[in-house]
Amino acid sequence: MRSNGIRLYTFFVIFCISGALIIRFASVLRGSETLNAVFGVLVLLGIGINTYQGLMTDGAELGEIGRLYGTNFRLDFFAQIAAAGFFIHFISQAVLLFKGVTGRRTEAHFVVAIAVSAVLSLMCCVYFTVVRMTYSKRNYDFRELYFFHLVPLFWSLSEVFSVIADSGEFDRDTDSLLKYATLIFMTLFFFCFARDMDRGEEIKRTTLLFARLFSYLSMLYFFDRLMLLLFGKVSLSDNDNFLALAGIMICGFVFFFEKDAYNKKSISNSSEH
Repeated sequence: MRSNGIRLYTFFVIFCISGALIIRFASVLRGSETLNAVFGVLVLLGIGINTYQGLMTDGAELGEIGRLYGTNFRLDFFAQIAAAGFFIHFISQAVLLFKGVTGRRTEAHFVVAIAVSAVLSLMCCVYFTVVRMTYSKRNYDFRELYFFHLVPLFWSLSEVFSVIADSGEFDRDTDSLLKYATLIFMTLFFFCFARDMDRGEEIKRTTLLFARLFSYLSMLYFFDRLMLLLFGKVSLSDNDNFLALAGIMICGFVFFFEKDAYNKKSISNSSEH
């Protein structure tokens, strides 16, 4: 019965993702507001399905990272990919800051927001490199980093503030709304992730829920930016392209972190019976 529910959930999620991407492709070509509205409905439907499935599933024991139940979905590899994504974002923010300053854009809120984002991106790169070391079965546990777990959360918050500092107001176009939603769920995931890693015992249901939602939205946002780029709607140097690229690279770790947690939970449950 449970396997049937999982298959049904998977079908609906794939339907929402593929349907949303097809509709978005058509809307980028035609610029139709109706298609944009249908895209929004499919995105919201996907969020609803993921939320329902997440709330119906319990949390999981964190266990002994990197040494429990074998492969861990190669989280060492995906942690390094996430670190590379943060480094790419650091480079893009550094370039944006340089262009802003040399272009005489020296407003304090802009300079501070971008500079803080760049520094935190570099710190996140270091953090996820240590995470990779843990999942590579090295003699170190990244859960011992304590307050350093807050760095990804601060980074995601800095991205939210950078959006506000850069534009001064929220845009309502489809691309911007998708970006805002991705940033919100990314922030929520990193908040829960920091809480669970600091306690080091259990991965809460909310952590796995926001991991699922962030993965879903970051994938949509990446392909959205890719379509806009391919059809010449945005320039290659647009800073949001690098945010979307960093997001999908971080998403790899987040997605398989969630799958690894459920894998450990299912193995643990089966061993008890």
